[in-house]
Amino acid sequence: MKDDCKGSEKGFNMERKVDTSDISRVNNSINLVNNILYQLNDFPVSDMFGKSFYNLLHTMKTLKFEACGTILDFFKNSTPLSPQLIDDYIDCKLTERDRDRILELIFYAAPSPYMEIDYLRKLHDNGYMEITETALKDFETVISSLRQLDLKRRKELCEQVQKHMENEWTVEPVPVQRHYKTVNGVIKKLDGKSIVYFSPEMKLIGGPRSIFSGGLGVLAGEYVEGLADTGIETYGVTLLYKKTIFQRISPYNVSTTEEIAVDYSKLPVYDTGIIVEENVIGIPVRARVWEIRAGAARIFALEDLTSDITEMLYGGDKETHLLREQQNQLMGRGGIKALEALLEKGIINKRPGIVHLNEANCYCALDEIQRKQMFPEKLDTKGIWKNVGIAFTTHTPVPAGLPKIYSQAFGTDNLLHLSWLLNMDPVTLMLYYVQYLGGKSWNQLDQSIRERLIQDLKKEDYEDFIVLFQTIAGSNIILNLTEGTAQLADGSTSVSLRHEQVTNAEIIRNSKNSPSRHNNGMHATTGVTNGVNVRDWQPPAFQDIDLAAIPTETLLAVKKTEKKEYIDMVNKRTGSRLSPEHLTISIMRRINTYKRTDLIIKEIDILNAELGDQEINIIFAGIPHMKDEPAQEIFKRILQAVNWKHPNIHVAFICQYDITIAKYAVRGSDIWLMQPIEKKEASSTSHQKALAAATLVISTYDGAMIENVVDIDINPKRANGVFITPFIMHRTVMKNDNRLRFINAYTEGGNGSDGYFSRPVISLDNSQAFTPVAVMEKRDRYIIVDEINDDMTPENLSKLCKNPPQHLKNSPLMQSLENSFEKNGVISDVKFHDLLYDILDPFSTTDLHHLYDYNPIPWCRLLYRKLGYLAKVYTGVTHGLPRFGAQWVQMMRNALLRTYEVDIHRMAVEYIRDIYDHITKTTRTSILDSYPKDLLPLAIQWREKFFSAKEHEYERNLASRLIRGYLDDQIGTLIEKVQASVKESGKKEGTQQSITVDAEIKMGWVVQPDDFDVELYYGNGKPVKMSLVKETCALNRHCTYSATIKLDKADDLPLDIVIQPKNQRIKSLINNAKQHQPLPGLDDVPGYEIEQLSTLINKVDDQGRRWFSEHASLS
Repeated sequence: MKDDCKGSEKGFNMERKVDTSDISRVNNSINLVNNILYQLNDFPVSDMFGKSFYNLLHTMKTLKFEACGTILDFFKNSTPLSPQLIDDYIDCKLTERDRDRILELIFYAAPSPYMEIDYLRKLHDNGYMEITETALKDFETVISSLRQLDLKRRKELCEQVQKHMENEWTVEPVPVQRHYKTVNGVIKKLDGKSIVYFSPEMKLIGGPRSIFSGGLGVLAGEYVEGLADTGIETYGVTLLYKKTIFQRISPYNVSTTEEIAVDYSKLPVYDTGIIVEENVIGIPVRARVWEIRAGAARIFALEDLTSDITEMLYGGDKETHLLREQQNQLMGRGGIKALEALLEKGIINKRPGIVHLNEANCYCALDEIQRKQMFPEKLDTKGIWKNVGIAFTTHTPVPAGLPKIYSQAFGTDNLLHLSWLLNMDPVTLMLYYVQYLGGKSWNQLDQSIRERLIQDLKKEDYEDFIVLFQTIAGSNIILNLTEGTAQLADGSTSVSLRHEQVTNAEIIRNSKNSPSRHNNGMHATTGVTNGVNVRDWQPPAFQDIDLAAIPTETLLAVKKTEKKEYIDMVNKRTGSRLSPEHLTISIMRRINTYKRTDLIIKEIDILNAELGDQEINIIFAGIPHMKDEPAQEIFKRILQAVNWKHPNIHVAFICQYDITIAKYAVRGSDIWLMQPIEKKEASSTSHQKALAAATLVISTYDGAMIENVVDIDINPKRANGVFITPFIMHRTVMKNDNRLRFINAYTEGGNGSDGYFSRPVISLDNSQAFTPVAVMEKRDRYIIVDEINDDMTPENLSKLCKNPPQHLKNSPLMQSLENSFEKNGVISDVKFHDLLYDILDPFSTTDLHHLYDYNPIPWCRLLYRKLGYLAKVYTGVTHGLPRFGAQWVQMMRNALLRTYEVDIHRMAVEYIRDIYDHITKTTRTSILDSYPKDLLPLAIQWREKFFSAKEHEYERNLASRLIRGYLDDQIGTLIEKVQASVKESGKKEGTQQSITVDAEIKMGWVVQPDDFDVELYYGNGKPVKMSLVKETCALNRHCTYSATIKLDKADDLPLDIVIQPKNQRIKSLINNAKQHQPLPGLDDVPGYEIEQLSTLINKVDDQGRRWFSEHASLS
C-alpha cells in the first residue's frame, strides 16, 4: 500500500513565485479569465484580476499543509468544483473552447473563504504571495460582485427548498405534512438579533482535521452557513485546535495517527485582537479569539495561549476526562465572554436572541449564561443575556455522543468539591445533572431524602450532606450532561425522525420541553433531520437546473467523468488498478463496531456467489481510534481484504480520510454503503451527499436513511437504493405469567450480560424444549427472537404471510405483515415502513448490537443478495440492456431528486419552524425560571460563595505563570534570532544607510505579544520602537518585530533589544518585588515558590525591562 503523502515535502518553498518558464501559457490562462468577465454585461473587471486570480491559485498549490497535501486541497474542498478543473486551469490546459468551464471556475470559486481579500493580504504580509494594493482593491471589487450573485442564488435556493418540500409527507409511523408558512414570520421576529451556534468541532476553511473530527463537525460548519443564508445573523463558536492528525499504517496492519502542528498563517483565519481570560478548573487560561467566515456566517474560534487545552480536538493522544472537560469549560464559558468582547468592540453588532448548543459538550455556555442571569448587576450590566433562548441538539446515541462527568476522574467523591471545580453550585448539579443510583433523577428520589439534603445545605451541615449524598449517588458521582442540558434548555432536538423516537424512549427521560409535530403535547426532543450543503457536494452540472428534466445523456456523462476522477485518485494514492468500468461501492465512515464497517467483506465467498462473473470495486476509507481494539481488528480485516487479490472483488483502502476523499467518493461511487447497527445511527449525512450526486444508497433501516432511501423491491418507480435490515421474528412473554423457563441459559463467555441470552434452551408453557436465536430479559418481560429471515423480497414476505411458521403466528408482527399488503397483493410503501418499525420496536440499541454480534450472517446474506441484484441492474448500463439500463438510470435520477430534501436549507428552515419559533413564543424569561422558587436563592447563595474565591484562584495561578512565561530560561520569552538588512530603497545620506533590523522572539508560556513593547537600542541614540510584523500561529508562538534605523554600514552591528512589559499584572508583580513588598495575588502561595519568582524577577531592571545584547550580521 502506497503512502498517500509520500514526497509531499519535496519542492516546497514559501518564497516560490509563479513558474513563468512558459510565459505565454500562463498569460493565456490569465487572459481567458479576464476576457470571459469582459463579455459579461456591466461587470467590473480589469486586466489585473486574472493575474491575481491565477497567482492566488498557484500560490495555494505551492503551500504545503502539514498533514498531507497543499492548501489548494482546502480551497478545492470549499467549492463544488471538480478538482481536475482547478488543476487543469493552474496547469494552463484550458483554452477558449473551455469558456463554460472557466466561467464555472470563476463563479463557484468566488464564495470560497480562500477568495477573501483579507486572505490575499494575509498571504502577502506573510511573504507567500506578491500583490500590489491596487491589485488587491481590484480583486475585491470583482469578487464582491460575484458574491452578490451568489448571495442572491442562496436566497433563491432557500425559497425553492420550501416550495419543493411544501405538503410533502414525513416518513415515520404517524406521517405529517410539511408546511413552511411560519418561517418568514420567525425570521422577522429575530430581526435585530442573532443566533449563536456552539459546537466543539466545526468544519472550517475547507475542513482541516484539526478543526473537525467527523460528521458532527462537518454538519456544524455547514449548518451555520445554511442558517445565515435564510437572512438570520448567525455566529458560530468553537475552539481552534493547534494540531491535526496524519494517519499511518504500521507494518502490523494497525492504524496509527500522528499529531502534527498546523501553521495557520497559510489559512484564512483572522485574529480579532480579542483575548479572553477564564478559570478552567484552576488553570488560568488566556485565549485568543480568531474569526473564520462561511458564506454570510461568521465563526469565532478560541485558541488557548496558556496550556495544551486546545492542542488537539478532544485531547488526541492526551485525552483524559479532565482535558475533555477543560475544553468544554473554555469553549462554553470562554465563548460567552468572547461574544461579549466582540459586541463591545463592534466586531459583531447583533446580540444573541438564541444560543444553540450542538451536543452536551457545550453545556458550559448555558451555565455561564445562567451565572450571568444570577448576578446581572456584576456580570451582565448591559443586559446581553436577558431573555436569551436556549436550543439544544443531541446526536449519536453512543457514549461518545452522550458525555458524562465522573467525579473520581477529578479526584473527588464530594459533590461540593466537584461543583467548585466546575464553577457551578451543588443545587444545580443535584436538580438537573446528577444521575443517581439506579438511573434515577432528582424528582424520582424519596421526598424525605431530598428535603434532608436541602436542609443540610442551608444549615451548612456539610458532613451529613456528603455522607447522605453518597448513599444515593455513590462515591463516583455521575453528571449526565445530556439530561441536564435538555432540562435547562427551552427546546431540544434530535437529528432525524428515527433518532427522535430512540432519544425520547432511551436517552432523555426527564425533560419534556420540545413541541410535538403530531399534537399540542411536549416531548423530550423534536426530530429535525440533518441536511448537507448540497452546493459544496453536488457536481455543478446538477445545480441551478430542473433536476427532473436532466437528459439521460447528461446524467450518465457527469457520473462517468466523476467516477473516472475518483478511480484515478484512488489508484494514484493506493497503487491499486481499479477499473472505472466496474460497479464501485464505497464505505467511508469512522471505523468502529456500531458502524459495522467490514460487513461487506465478512463472507466474501457468499458475496462472490451472488455476483457471478460481475466484477466490483470496494473502496474503504476511515480512521479507527488508536485505543479502540475492536475497531483496530475491523481495520486489520479490511487490510486483509485489500491483500486478497480476489479475481472479481477488488478492494482498496485510502489513508487519511478527509473531505477531499469524501467529495471524490460521493460523486464518483455507484453505490454508497451504510451499515450501522439499527437504532445507533442518529442521522448520517454522507448518504445525503451521495444522493445529491446521483449515487445509490444501500443501508440498514436507521437514521435519516429511513426518510431518504426508497427500496427497489418495494417501490421500483421511486427507488434510489435498498434496505438491508432482515426480518427479526420476535414475540413477548410477560414475566408474571410464568410461561418461560430457562433449561440452559449458556452464560459463559459474556453471554447473558445486559440481559441478552444467545441461543439458550428454553421451554414455553412446559412444552418441548427449543432453542431460539436469542432471549432478551427486560424488567417485566422476555423478548424471544425465534428467527432472523434474510429475504425481504415481496415474494418471500407474501409466502410468510400465507404460510407463516408457528412462532410468527404467535407474534404481533403477523398483523403488521398482513397489513403490509394492499388488496391487489402489492406491498405498500407506507406499510412496509410500519413493518420495519415493528420489527425493531421492542429492542434497545444494546439488544440489536448483541443480536448482530452473535448472528452476523443474516445481515451479510441480505446485503449480498441486494447487491447482487443491483450489480445485475448496473450491467444494463454497461452492456446496453434496455430494461435494466433504464432502471439504473431511473434510480440515479430518483437519487438526484432528493436534492431539496437533503439540502441544509431544508434543515435550517425546519429548525426555524419547529424549535426557534417555539423558543420565541416561550413564556420563560431566563434559565432561572426552570428552578423551583424555593431552591433558586440557595443556588445563587452557593454561587456567591464561590465567586470571589474563584477570582482569587485565577489571579494567584495566573500571576505565577506570567512571571515564568516572561523570565524563565526554559519556558520564558526569548530572542532567538536577529537579522539586519539594507533596505532596497534605502538611499545614503552622507555616510549613513537605512537598515532594517528584524528580531525573532519566541513567546513564553501564557504571555502573548500584547503584554510587551519591544525596543531597539543602538549607539547613543534614543530607543526605536519595534513593530510586530509577523506572528506564527503554532504550538511554539514566534513573533517577528522590525525597526528601521540609520547608521554607518558595517559588517557587524552591536545593538540591544529590550522587552518591556505593558501588562499591568506583570508590572505590578515586578514593582512589588523590587520594593520588597508582597506580590499581589500570591499571598497564599508557599514561600519557596515566592523565592523562585523573586529570583526570576532579579533578571530585569527596575522598570521590568529585559535586555538582550545582540550582534546582527548585515545581509
